[in-house]
Amino acid sequence: MDTLEQQLNPFLKHLAHERRLSEHTVKAYEQDLLSFIRYLPQPTKVSWWQVTPDDIRGFLAAGQRQGLAGKTQQRRLSSLRSLFRYLGREAGSDDNPAQLVNAPKAPKRLPKVLDADQMQQLLTVSATTWHEVRDKAMLELFYSSGLRLSELIGADLSSIEWNAGTISVLGKGSKTRIVPVGRVALEAIRAWCRVRGNLPLRQRTADPNAVNALASPVWPHG
Repeated sequence: MDTLEQQLNPFLKHLAHERRLSEHTVKAYEQDLLSFIRYLPQPTKVSWWQVTPDDIRGFLAAGQRQGLAGKTQQRRLSSLRSLFRYLGREAGSDDNPAQLVNAPKAPKRLPKVLDADQMQQLLTVSATTWHEVRDKAMLELFYSSGLRLSELIGADLSSIEWNAGTISVLGKGSKTRIVPVGRVALEAIRAWCRVRGNLPLRQRTADPNAVNALASPVWPHG
């Protein structure tokens, strides 16, 4: 009877020739599965149907003790599930011990944000081309008013109260909210208004009041 180790090569050939996975992907499968086979107490004697969910849980626990990342652990389990799915199909069985094991959770990483000094450096860069004038106006409005990205994209010039220094935007749940706009942001938007009037027609939006006032469909690539 073929051992799990002996059944590995036919599976890898199946991945390469039938599923047409890349050489890099097949190599990743091979490394994951060889690591599991070597983890087993008697790797040269174990057949696939002798593997239990506890064997797989122990393998993942060993990886955790080694400090492997959650995504690596998830990939290892995915490789095992694919292997046992293939072997079960070849043997006419639905048994898949890896399917009974929950995937390890990968820790969520918080997004990196700019600090105040970095943001200030970004905003003090001089704007010469129309792209730069537009981008600076958007950054100033974004930073000054604390808008969500969707609110920034949908911002409309007709919604700005220039004297009051506010803008009305459509927020989450289609709710309108009024937020303050700083003096510097208002000046940056005025500078953009002066520039955008000289843009070629193909780079303007159908709505002349839109703050971005550009086509394709939100920002141009030119």
